[in-house]
Amino acid sequence: VTNPAQPLRRADGTDTGQRFPLDTTYSEWARSDYAVAGSPDARTCQDCHLPRLAGPGQSSTYKTAMVRDRPRRHDFAGANAWGLRVLAALRMSTDSGDFYDPTVVPLYEAGARRAEESLRSALTIELREVPTRAAPGERVEVVARVTNRAGHRVPTGYADGRRVWLEVSLVDAERRATVLSGAYDDATAHLEESAAGLRVYAAWHGRAGVGRGEHIALHDTVVRDTRLPPKGYRPLAGHEPVGADYSGGANGSLRHWDDARYAITVPANARGMITVRVRARYQTTTREYVEFLARENHTDDRGRELLRLYEASGRAAPFDMTEATAEVVVIPAPVDAGVEDASARDGGGDAAAARDARMTGEGPEPAPGCGCRTGRRSREASGAWWLTALAVAAARGAFSGRRRGSAPTRGRASRGR
Repeated sequence: VTNPAQPLRRADGTDTGQRFPLDTTYSEWARSDYAVAGSPDARTCQDCHLPRLAGPGQSSTYKTAMVRDRPRRHDFAGANAWGLRVLAALRMSTDSGDFYDPTVVPLYEAGARRAEESLRSALTIELREVPTRAAPGERVEVVARVTNRAGHRVPTGYADGRRVWLEVSLVDAERRATVLSGAYDDATAHLEESAAGLRVYAAWHGRAGVGRGEHIALHDTVVRDTRLPPKGYRPLAGHEPVGADYSGGANGSLRHWDDARYAITVPANARGMITVRVRARYQTTTREYVEFLARENHTDDRGRELLRLYEASGRAAPFDMTEATAEVVVIPAPVDAGVEDASARDGGGDAAAARDARMTGEGPEPAPGCGCRTGRRSREASGAWWLTALAVAAARGAFSGRRRGSAPTRGRASRGR
């Protein structure tokens, strides 16, 4: 879907000779591996958005609809669960005039739930690099891979403020979460965009020489487009990513995944076990876009009414598409860490004895997170070790109600939902 009245311009204002792309969902699919008939990834739009029933059924809720063998559902499940619930609320309101009809509200809710199922299947997250243990105050690196499983970009369609971002948190044994990147304030509907390493997948449109804007009819340039490509995507000219590099896919296509790297400092007061959590959050629209529509609608009150409904319905609260977690054991450094074994250092007559002591457990202990060795372990350090072990056991007990997997290690993917 292109705008016949607006050319597509580069950032410097140069006319590309093309029309401005408003919605490229179809070509995203058509130029991906999903459109290659007979391939393992082949899927049609109907396969995902109008799946077949397992047995006989009706394609319509109309009373005289024919019963067919494995008909396709006509839900057209997309991603806008929020919009369906707003409509359901209007159906429940006696102020809605002829639109008032509480009997159909369950159908709207069913549609919203199917939209959420669609969102859950669109992405996966793996924690590909995460330490198994760390010391308080230590700075560690975490790598989260986000993979697009949909047959088009995520998110796709018109820009309209829709976005996906990654929220990175540390969760302690009491399940208290500290958001390090991607913090969202439900009260103000504000996403904190200043955090280092923030990953937002969205399209920002605007006007050449002016910058980002919300007026869809006037857009003539793509300011930024970081949306995740589908597998095997080879975009048409003018549909390429802007502000993100997805090169390196198979056979010259774009990558359908993104590796997000984060440098995380373990809290100085952390003890026992902490959990690194990365989740993808989807939002149908933003406060800025809704307020723009309310502000610019001068012909009637529909813009203000949209803003009222937005405020009354949770402000298009973000939906958690998927997440991945990994547990990190926090082990304080030995109390005499850094005290060097002089005889081992000098290589003198006591060097062999020092090596024997290490073999029997009385020698230097590895420092957390590295392969080096520090000073001789004292009885106090040994006591600290067992206290830490008890703390870890207690922390694991606090998490016994959660779904658990094998402990993640560097270079091995952790579990995702």
